[in-house]
Amino acid sequence: MKAVATSLALPLRQITDPGFRAPLLKGLGLSILAFAGLAFLADWGVGVLAGGEGWLATLAGLLGGALVLVLSVWLFVPVLLALTSLFLDDVAEAVERRFYPGLPEAGGLRWRRRSGPACACPSACWR
Repeated sequence: MKAVATSLALPLRQITDPGFRAPLLKGLGLSILAFAGLAFLADWGVGVLAGGEGWLATLAGLLGGALVLVLSVWLFVPVLLALTSLFLDDVAEAVERRFYPGLPEAGGLRWRRRSGPACACPSACWR
């Protein structure tokens, strides 16, 4: 059981590594961008649905934007984790490079595109 706890603690010791920071910052930036876009679209969409101009459309747009802000506080962490999980291969590679340098490269499906002459066939470009 101690080996499992030790293995789980290894990434925390490496939090300052760029392989860790980059996915976290990418996920954070994409989450902020997603919620800002959602707030803009809610403000615009509710305003258009309420008539486009006038005090009622303005009020409806502001209330729609406020609702998105409330929802973003509630949903920010799940969206951040979902977007950050898209970049977890970088984290795994950083951990393997530092703590398991003798292990061979892991097989399996990789979503990164290969480069070079092997990409003549589109199905061969994914590893």
